[in-house]
Amino acid sequence: MTIRKQRPKIGDLLEIKLPRGLAYVQYVGRHAEYGDAIWVRPTVYRIRPADFGKLIDKAGYLTFYPARAAVSQGLTQVVASSQLPHSISIPHRYRRVGARSRDGKVLTWIIVDDGRETLRHTLNESERKLPIAAIWNHQMLCDRIDDQWFPESEG
Repeated sequence: MTIRKQRPKIGDLLEIKLPRGLAYVQYVGRHAEYGDAIWVRPTVYRIRPADFGKLIDKAGYLTFYPARAAVSQGLTQVVASSQLPHSISIPHRYRRVGARSRDGKVLTWIIVDDGRETLRHTLNESERKLPIAAIWNHQMLCDRIDDQWFPESEG
């Protein structure tokens, strides 16, 4: 049974229809600067899973996406709710693009940790896994899920 809500709540699982199936993200909460945060599971399912609990354990990453607007516009829908794993929360540590070359390549990253900023020309392994502070629109989220993209892909 589908649960319909106007605003997702923390822990709500949102279903996204893609051309080749269904994808799921979990609403994490609201970041003061970047808005709605979601946990993305970059897996596409041909049919809706019978047990949403198994999705919670899947590998994923955190990003920023206007989930509340997407639900109210019908781009996605709330299909279940579950407690967030303890390891998933609104990030206090993330990275954002510092400088880009003329062709769009990222030259520097800024690591933000509780408001303190550090400039990096190269990222270590743990920094490459940090959420990227950018707000994705619906198409970008769909494309990234379809491509099985992870933050480690950039940096």
